[in-house]
Amino acid sequence: MPGSPPRWSPTPRLLRFAPLLLMLACASKSGQDVAAPTPVAPGVPIELDGARAQLTSDATPLAWQRSRLAGNTTRLMVGDDRSLPLQDAAVRVQVEGFRARVLIDFVFDNPDDAIYEGTFQIRLPGEASPYFLAFGQSAQTIDEAARRFAASEVWGLDPGQIMARRADQWITPKEARVVQRDVARLAYDETVHPRLPPPTIHAAEPLPMRYIRDPALAEWAGAGVFHAKIFPIAARTAHRVVVGYDVDLERVGDDLALALPLPEDAATVRVDVGVRAEPGARVEFGPSGATATREPDGTRRYQLINPGGPLRLRIASAGASLLAGGDGSGSYFAARYTPAVPTQASVSRGRRAVFAIDTSMSASPEQLNTWLDLTRAVLDNNRGQLREFAVLTFDIEARFWREAFVANTSANVAAALEHVRGLALEGASDLGAALDAATRPRWSKGPAQWDIFLLSDGAVTWGEADPAALSRRLSERAEGALFAYQTAGGVSDPWLLQRLAEATGGALFSIARAGDIDAASRAHRKRPWTIVDVALEGADDLLLDGAPRVVYPGQELLLVGRGQPDRGAQIAMTLRQGERARVVRTTLGASTPSSLAPRIYGEVAVDQLEAATPGAGGAAEAYARHFRVPGRSCSLLMLETEEDYQRFGIAPAQDLERVRDEPASQTLASARASRPKDVRAAFLQELARMQANPARPLRIDPRLEVLLPALPVDMFDRPDSAIELPAHAWGDLEAALRSQLATGAPDDGLVRAEAERHRGAHGGADAVRVLSSLIEANPGDPRRSADLAFSALAWEQPALAARVLEPRLRVIETRPHLSQIYAVGLAEARRDVAAVVYFEAALQGAFAEPDAHASGASELLALDYRRLLRRLAASESPLRLFAERRLAELPGGNYRDADVVISLLWTTEQTDVDLLVTGPDGQACDYRACGIANAWMTVDATEGVGPEAFAIRGGAPGRYQVAARYFSGARHRDDEAARVLVSVYRRPGTPEEVVTRHVATLERVGAIAQIVGVDLDASPPTPAEADALEVAR
Repeated sequence: MPGSPPRWSPTPRLLRFAPLLLMLACASKSGQDVAAPTPVAPGVPIELDGARAQLTSDATPLAWQRSRLAGNTTRLMVGDDRSLPLQDAAVRVQVEGFRARVLIDFVFDNPDDAIYEGTFQIRLPGEASPYFLAFGQSAQTIDEAARRFAASEVWGLDPGQIMARRADQWITPKEARVVQRDVARLAYDETVHPRLPPPTIHAAEPLPMRYIRDPALAEWAGAGVFHAKIFPIAARTAHRVVVGYDVDLERVGDDLALALPLPEDAATVRVDVGVRAEPGARVEFGPSGATATREPDGTRRYQLINPGGPLRLRIASAGASLLAGGDGSGSYFAARYTPAVPTQASVSRGRRAVFAIDTSMSASPEQLNTWLDLTRAVLDNNRGQLREFAVLTFDIEARFWREAFVANTSANVAAALEHVRGLALEGASDLGAALDAATRPRWSKGPAQWDIFLLSDGAVTWGEADPAALSRRLSERAEGALFAYQTAGGVSDPWLLQRLAEATGGALFSIARAGDIDAASRAHRKRPWTIVDVALEGADDLLLDGAPRVVYPGQELLLVGRGQPDRGAQIAMTLRQGERARVVRTTLGASTPSSLAPRIYGEVAVDQLEAATPGAGGAAEAYARHFRVPGRSCSLLMLETEEDYQRFGIAPAQDLERVRDEPASQTLASARASRPKDVRAAFLQELARMQANPARPLRIDPRLEVLLPALPVDMFDRPDSAIELPAHAWGDLEAALRSQLATGAPDDGLVRAEAERHRGAHGGADAVRVLSSLIEANPGDPRRSADLAFSALAWEQPALAARVLEPRLRVIETRPHLSQIYAVGLAEARRDVAAVVYFEAALQGAFAEPDAHASGASELLALDYRRLLRRLAASESPLRLFAERRLAELPGGNYRDADVVISLLWTTEQTDVDLLVTGPDGQACDYRACGIANAWMTVDATEGVGPEAFAIRGGAPGRYQVAARYFSGARHRDDEAARVLVSVYRRPGTPEEVVTRHVATLERVGAIAQIVGVDLDASPPTPAEADALEVAR
């Protein structure tokens, strides 16, 4: 109720598993319940219609308003613009205390005569943790499925029951398995892209793409949507996709509540909900019209068809929630409770604060409105102490409203909020850039002696994404505390927000409703207590979710462990505040028997073991496999047959014994002693992981391996961004794009056109920021990441090319072309140590096959690597001697003394794009033959993402026209556009080398794009002449 204390979120588990990716790993952070936001700028009314938000005025300044698709919205795409109809959705929910397990059967119909490869997409509710994915051809009609559903059979929601109960409903179903992430990535890559020598010539016509057994790979990519490619979708047949996930109920006062959106586009939606609550608890269920029954074990069951709105469930006066259950590895419990932490008088905090407000594309209107209301409340309600403030907003860059701390007056507060409300919400999210700017503003001298109020969903889609690196850097730079806020219904990464807050002695607060804002605005002034110890009779291996170091009055906690505490057992927390110590006890009520309790324990354990890796010695992977917890250590992988799993050494691991015999708390106690103490140690720890990768171990040069530990620590540090990008007002964007952005699903073509417009008006960095909205809408998609990195290089923004790839390092290290681009960007940003390592990783990938293609690819990689090594060899860097020796060893005979080298890469995997060069006399050079004198094709990749390359030595003066042709595409897909990157090296390998890069889009197979004209003079141009020539063009 209004005026009640703010609710602290339970220290959150790592809830970033939502996206599953197959060939394209795409995700969006923007999917949440649809709510009608209030207009935030006078004179700019917003009309909401379903999932669309349209601007009814072009007046400026304009305020951003965006509605969002509801959770569980789904589609099955068979092309860029084609989806199959959803015939039926059966939703089963089992609520046990504060946890719900959701299982949805989707049935899609292929009415065509064609066989398709499809991309299944579903927008999950925020904080959902998927545990199950399966696909198969349906073996029964929709009417038959309806009759079975109406029979109220006990279906079961664990994987074994799911497959057994549906045995007669589908044909040759495939179920995903939890597999160590590096092994899963290898199996996926080798299945989709088997290592076969490329043919030396092409056929006269496009070759049909051979069908390789089609895998599915599920990896963490960000909150919101998961995609999974499925094949084959047979002609004139229905297909079933089953998705299972767990989600927590929300604490609302003394009650527990669940709001679950239902699939919106299904012809029929069937719902079955079972609720296990404490005896006597009052349960409210909506919508109305459900058939309600009570089962012998006390489960309350609700069934309805086509409810016409989201499910809403409320368990009144739930109190402290205790779930208990077991599996083959033992008995487990999970308890959510609010300890009676003593409240002290408010403490005095600093006189200054920085408010860091997320204005990326995923910042929803209601989130932004809540953040701005909270900002106003914090400044108004603490004016006596908080005398000055600064406001920064961020997307891929951070910028301040005013480059100064201003007085906390009503006029300044109003002006700051009006400024933020006028900004367009666009672009990707670089939280690291925001924290860097908040702790070390360019305009401020001295230490960061102020608090930071972070208003963000916490989901990183750009720049540094490693929680340990972000929290370590923040703790080194900030002298005040960071306070973050989680709004009700918002898709976010609360685990990361909690970790950042813990690193500075701050807190994560949860705002469930508008009435919480006033109390939340003062909550940061409460003095926390340090957690010394936690004990519970009848239980051991105790873990607090998120491993908090402090607890604030009113904060709700999640405690998990082994054993089954009796009713009346007490959680005893030993707390300390200065010289004072106190034991706070919380009495638990009766436990709710729950099959979900073991996985809750598993999620908490995996989160903390992953954070402690590699010191945890493989325990994270063992726990993740046993408890089916995909995340940073493990992925969900779906292969065709058991033989395919065995081919990659994927067999049922003997994890049960390890989980049973090695308590997570003991492993963590020893692992925490090996945490890296600085950025150099962290880098070396990550390098050790790459070297120990069971799928693709990195073989680093022994000389470099000896050198790295001796390098100065500051050589491993990440410099602050040197790019300054002013924020866009909503009116700065073209009207056509505004409507698309307002839906949260911007069209590639419109975004590219807007980016080109901004490039002409404001430069390449601003254009990259516009284009980054595609990453925000689809984080984790390697094709889009490569696309944007290509554009950043072509627009002379190599450092931004590295930052778009940074959150995807596990994918980069298995993709030589992405390692190359990442290394080029790192070198430009003077992150020399990391650049050397990733160039070496790229070269290793290129050398993986002993054929002409690999040799040519390695020589192309060496062209970019040589530029870095030449700079290092001419410097006083500790890497100088290594660079001198490595320069002499790099391959490059094909390009020695060449006048020009031209290379081609592309983004769409399992396709073939050809490089075409036409000389001044009209003679052509391509994969079939080269009629240009003194020129040759050096590399011709026929399937994958490239490279192809052309070189000329002593060629005739004149213009050489460079083009690309989309030779063949992926089978069973409608035309899929390919983005291409052409790199032109003039006088390659010499100190006078000049490199330019160019991008183009090939919309469909057979398309040809004229990309650039390269002038070859009698004497090659100097760098200055080349620059002038490029400007003139």
